Parts: sequence; structure tokens; C-alpha cells
Amino acid sequence: MPHRTIVYVDGFNFYYGEVRGTAFKWLDPAALFARVLGKQNELLRIRYFTARIQPSTTNAHASIHQDAYLRALRKAPGGAPAAPPARRPPRKNPHPPPPPPGAREKKGKGPGENPAPPPPPAPRRDAALSAGRIQ
Repeated sequence: MPHRTIVYVDGFNFYYGEVRGTAFKWLDPAALFARVLGKQNELLRIRYFTARIQPSTTNAHASIHQDAYLRALRKAPGGAPAAPPARRPPRKNPHPPPPPPGAREKKGKGPGENPAPPPPPAPRRDAALSAGRIQ
């Protein structure tokens, strides 16, 4: 009985390490991995993960080319999916968990350092007027 197998592909390393600059850009991933795995494995699925690339000054159409490549992979036998959807950066938690028991709050600049003293108060304008210094 063959082993049920799912192939996970790091798209960046696969493309730049094996495909780029060759005639094999439009290969059939299912046929490739089935051949590599042999008859002792049953290829169930191919999962293709990659980062989205940004256009650059040297290749303004880089993201368009990547989109075409990922569309072709989606249609390939084995259904190699495209890049996961873009994710937003995580938001700061408005309600962070409480500190662990025994944790001390950090006060001041650090251990053994005192913060700078506050500046002296500015002279009051009404006091200068009554002293006759400002006209």
C-alpha cells in the first residue's frame, strides 16, 4: 500500500534554486513530484508557499510575472495553490495579559539610575511686571 503524501514547496527557493534561468518554468509539478517520490507514495496534494514580490526599478513587471506563474500553478494537476493571502501586521493588544506573579515594574531609566530633575519653573510674567522690569 503506497504512503499517502502531501508535498510542501518553498516557492522562493524552488524557483530561484531550480527553475529560474532554465527551460522548466512551466513544468507540471504533480508529474515532477510523482516521479521523484516513486510508486511507493501516493501524491495527494501539493502545497506551494511563497512571498509576494514587489516591482523594482530593474523589473517593474515582477509582480505581474509572478501572478501569471501562480495562476498557471493553480491550474496545474495536483492543484498547487498560490501564495497565501497577504496578512496585516498584528495589532497591539489593547488589553495585554497581566504580568506574571513576582514580576517587578520597571521605573525610571534603569536600575541605579535616577531620572533627570525637572527644569526650574519659568519666571512668572505678572511678577516681572509688578517689579517694573517689563514695560
